Amino acid sequence: MRDSTQYETGMLIVSPKTSTNAEINLDMFCSGPLIPEMGQLPVYSDGRTNTVDRRDHPPHEPTGTTEVLTFYPTLEEFRDFVGYVKKIESVGAHTKCGICKIVPPEGWTPRPTLGNSFSDLEDFEINSPVKETIEGRSGVFMKQNRVYRKKMTVRDFRKLAQSATFKNPKPHLSGIDLETEFFKNINFGEPIYGADTEGSIYEENVDEFNMNRLKTILDDTKIDGKVIKDMDLYSINYLHHGAPKYWFAISSESADRFERLMIQLFPEYNSSCNAFLRHKHFIITPSLLRAHNIPYGTMIQRPNEFIITFPKGYHMGFNTGYNIAESTNFAMDRWIDFGKNAPLCNCRPDRVEIDMRPFMKKYRPDEYEQWYNYWYEPRTVAVVDSERKKSIQKRKIPKKELESMGREIVSKRRRRELTRSAPQTDYSSSGTPSSQDSDETLFPESLASTSSSSSLVANDAFSNYDLTCSIDFEPDSDLLRQNFQKFGDLHAFTPYNLFTEKKYNETSSQFWPHCAVCSYFQPIHMRPRTNQCPSSSKRLMKDLCFSKRNKVVADGEEPTEDVLITCENCRVTVHPRCYNGQRPKNSAKWLCMRCRARSDVAIRATSCAFCEMRAGAFIPCTVGSDRGFAHVICAIFNRLTYFDQGSCPKSCFVYPPPKQGNLTPRTQLPLHYVMEYGKEHERAKFECEVCRTSREGLIPCTNCFEEAQLLEAFQVPTLAHVTCARQVGFFLEQRDFPKVAVMVCDRHKNLNSIDSDNLSPIKPGEEVLYSEGASLERCSVLSVIVKHNAVVEFCDGSITRDLSLTDIISCDCIQCDKVQHQLGSKLKVQWEENTLYDGFFRGICSTKDYKVRFSNGTVNSFCRSKLFSTNDDISPQMRRILSSS
Repeated sequence: MRDSTQYETGMLIVSPKTSTNAEINLDMFCSGPLIPEMGQLPVYSDGRTNTVDRRDHPPHEPTGTTEVLTFYPTLEEFRDFVGYVKKIESVGAHTKCGICKIVPPEGWTPRPTLGNSFSDLEDFEINSPVKETIEGRSGVFMKQNRVYRKKMTVRDFRKLAQSATFKNPKPHLSGIDLETEFFKNINFGEPIYGADTEGSIYEENVDEFNMNRLKTILDDTKIDGKVIKDMDLYSINYLHHGAPKYWFAISSESADRFERLMIQLFPEYNSSCNAFLRHKHFIITPSLLRAHNIPYGTMIQRPNEFIITFPKGYHMGFNTGYNIAESTNFAMDRWIDFGKNAPLCNCRPDRVEIDMRPFMKKYRPDEYEQWYNYWYEPRTVAVVDSERKKSIQKRKIPKKELESMGREIVSKRRRRELTRSAPQTDYSSSGTPSSQDSDETLFPESLASTSSSSSLVANDAFSNYDLTCSIDFEPDSDLLRQNFQKFGDLHAFTPYNLFTEKKYNETSSQFWPHCAVCSYFQPIHMRPRTNQCPSSSKRLMKDLCFSKRNKVVADGEEPTEDVLITCENCRVTVHPRCYNGQRPKNSAKWLCMRCRARSDVAIRATSCAFCEMRAGAFIPCTVGSDRGFAHVICAIFNRLTYFDQGSCPKSCFVYPPPKQGNLTPRTQLPLHYVMEYGKEHERAKFECEVCRTSREGLIPCTNCFEEAQLLEAFQVPTLAHVTCARQVGFFLEQRDFPKVAVMVCDRHKNLNSIDSDNLSPIKPGEEVLYSEGASLERCSVLSVIVKHNAVVEFCDGSITRDLSLTDIISCDCIQCDKVQHQLGSKLKVQWEENTLYDGFFRGICSTKDYKVRFSNGTVNSFCRSKLFSTNDDISPQMRRILSSS
């Protein structure tokens, strides 16, 4: 890795500079002043309070929507670079914005002998200075670079920058006036920019903040002659000399929403490269950031000042005249969790990738094996006996078999190179879907069922409903996965289209139970349909989903009827108690929280903090310090999210993952709830089993996770977004605390396919041994009795495969014959002293009992696991007993 010195021309209309810093450095603009918190100016000790008069470093007048902190270290602090970065992060410098400023102690200079003349650089050669051209309109622009000359000396470059053609015509401007002038002239002129020139102009004997030896963990990696731009690293930028540089930045906590906005504005580039933002060619104005409620900050950098950029933070800047700057990358321990998840651009020949394996092995030893197996090794599937929790098998599934299961073997290299491309949809010139769209396009589950049975009995509660889409025994996963592509219009990475969302919401409300929140707990193949949404329906969701606390719930508590209300704008329908509790008075129009008191642009651009789907019921969601929205159902399933109240919540809050280093204490949620699936899901980035996009915070299949725990293996369970899981028929179910709400993947929906015996058959008349503890007794098989039992998974996560069908008191099947219930149907089971338990139907299990006669004439029945024949793998002693007359 190397430092780079930058030389820049001095005309105000220079396009936004993209530095050699390792962050994505995306371009944006600023407009409008920021009102400082409590009237404070930017700080010394805590980054905010100005306590020392430094006239050569006056405070910046903020013009963004969030603040950029400024720090003034003492000389003692300044000598420990790593320690000081940790110190400024301990007061939240990285969470406020994507950058911060550090002003060195008074009298410090990186060139104590050479001084500030920089005449020693006059003959230094700049490699390939470029001309920058910017085109675009309406706040959306693209930048293109062309090589101006192969080489150019600093002397010639300085003369060019100070010439009449490139000289800043309005050097007196500052603050909002400077930004306005820059934005107004962005399409004019072709400024020349010189950067990525190898070398450093620090004197060798300077130890403080020396970019040649920062002594961070990045020193473990040696990449000579390359500037690493693609791994979300920290960077440090020092302005040696010349005109100030103006910076704009976005915090990593707001990065996801910013990325979605950019993908919506540049969809054609996203379809060809899932890391297209790293090209650094795309520019939007701050007015668009404000319209989409994406916080950003601004900062002026003067000579003898440092700017630190933080991992995943987006930033850009422009120069107000000729200057000389130097920058390099570095890494702290916190970066590892960004670097291992960084998407890579595969369309640039100069891309440099850091091998994260040594970092993970050294600094994340507890996570290394699981991470490595997931990204580098073929996928492994475990099969567990759900009844006895024994007879565990672990095997690598051949590729063809995985593909038949809807999966595929993907190495880390292939996973990292997969292009995240949303399904393509034809749009009319008005921006709405073409007229060929239909309800079936948005709702593949509404297609008529291909299976039926004359013996099925319909639930009387749905006598006025169309049941053709709710008579299947189980969801058709293959068909649903094929039809999932038709939801491309609602993907968060496609241009937003409120017309399509309204249509989706209206059609959703026709399916029982009609509420956009609790309908997720109704299996997708059990949704009767009506032409018009009724005024009320049964509310399926319990308040435990909101409180996420172990409060006592009365056994046998039944869902209650609740009214249905529909948003006048986006047409989403909810039960008030599944939402914020508000009910419109009389005939007053009702607006959901997404559509209330917000601009049309903000409403249309709303997306979920947890998933990639639009439409549905949204609630305000604060992630760390970033304020956006999330689906209510996604917030329920996310274990780092808590609601502002235990029923009828009006907002939710998300603890950011540890890599953000957020200062918010985790006091709102019980630790055993948060850690139900371990801490690795907080830090790790995985791939959604359905949409194939990679992100953190995916929901694991609860059964897959328990299998991995039994295997004591670092195996990653099936993971998916809640909304994606729903569309392909995964079950979403409510459970007892601390599970609360869980996902069940398609491999565990039907558990009757698991052979719990896996032993050789026994025939009547055969001599066998009965085993009870250490004793063995010989007996003769009289007959074989076949029994049909229900496989039921209870709300505490336990599973039984030997439940008598007569023990099922009631079911929530839409249609069934009271023997073969619909998979995923909720049951009432009478068991153990006539106590009623809630459970979920997982299929019919056929088991065999063997009637045997002992030598004393006693007759009894046993399951196969208690009996041993000569065909079994038995000990020599047992074989001698069986062979004796």
